[in-house]
Amino acid sequence: MPDITMTTFTDFANASGRNRVTRVREAIAQYEEPYHPARDFWRPLRIGIEDMHNLELPNSSLYDLITNLSDGKKINLYPPKIDAYIKWLGRKQISWAGKSYGIWEYEDLRVAVNPELVLDINGRKHVVKLYFKAEQLAKPRIDTILHLMQITMPLKHMSATPCVLDISRGKLHKPTVVIPYMDALLSGEAASFLTMWKSLDHQHNQGGASWLKQEGLAEVSTTPS
Repeated sequence: MPDITMTTFTDFANASGRNRVTRVREAIAQYEEPYHPARDFWRPLRIGIEDMHNLELPNSSLYDLITNLSDGKKINLYPPKIDAYIKWLGRKQISWAGKSYGIWEYEDLRVAVNPELVLDINGRKHVVKLYFKAEQLAKPRIDTILHLMQITMPLKHMSATPCVLDISRGKLHKPTVVIPYMDALLSGEAASFLTMWKSLDHQHNQGGASWLKQEGLAEVSTTPS
């Protein structure tokens, strides 16, 4: 049974043609390797943002992360993301409201829906998925992420608004209208992913995603793009 992250699933769902095969091949190669934090490019910043809100640290604490970095790409790319995140915070009244976690399943496929933050923003609860990449979010990807978050929302957060924060652009995407047939669309994408996974996995004779269980199915980005 493939266990994958929401990012892996939405990367596949929003690819086309041969790129979809490429996405599945990349997923098989990624998940057959043991998880190692060093390959998770944005992990220190994700954790830093979570800790800042959870421990009620000043916004400036995020810049302390930079002093502990040795990776040249992180040293170059973290400061603009920190600047953008703090700019987005602005004068909003924000407090920590916990964590959210869910699993979406289709046949043998399990997709971990693991947004980083649950925040009270100006008195209203929001479940927030952080988006670090430079590439602008396409609407179909936003719709897929928001729907997965909605249908896997824990009961304790059912009143919350699911959101995707495009950090680079300071844009908080929320559901606006009900999109018909999203469940059918997700099922179709999952069926296609499973077919390709099983075919390619058989060819490579490799296993699934055991490393995800060690990291609690955290969202992983091995590159800054």
